[in-house]
Amino acid sequence: MNCPKCNAPLEGNEAFCPSCGVFISQEAPMVPTINVEPSSDSTYNYTDTAPNMHVQATYSHQPGTVPAEIKKWNWGAFFFNIMWGIGNYSYLPLLCLIPIFNIVWIFVCGAKGNEWAWKSGKFDNVEDFLATQATWNRAGFVAFIVGIIFFVLYILVLISIFAVGASSYLYY
Repeated sequence: MNCPKCNAPLEGNEAFCPSCGVFISQEAPMVPTINVEPSSDSTYNYTDTAPNMHVQATYSHQPGTVPAEIKKWNWGAFFFNIMWGIGNYSYLPLLCLIPIFNIVWIFVCGAKGNEWAWKSGKFDNVEDFLATQATWNRAGFVAFIVGIIFFVLYILVLISIFAVGASSYLYY
């Protein structure tokens, strides 16, 4: 048996570790084990496993970095920037509340939104992240298309109003 803190060998009947002084419980703690295997491209491939658990999560990216499959455009962050930012614990989209600046910042949100959401630490693996952002992407893209349709209809109505007004003005 070894000390859970300093990993010093114990005889088995000590109440405290002779090396670091930590209290030794009589039953073994359920601590997840992490197997780390550094690869040639300086990323870490590790597997989290814990006793009595049937779930095993595998990560193949370097901790603290954004995986390549996440770095893409996000329609949800572009169109629903403030709500998307609050929902994904990423508060940089709140800068869209600044007038005039928001015209540029919505494009920054669309381009960098996935990276900000990933760095917020809310997601454990890439699959869950992509599934969540797919919902935001669909909603943002649909809202964008609906907005374009309404804008085109508005322009057509405006043109027809001016056309009718101009033609009736000729008869006065």
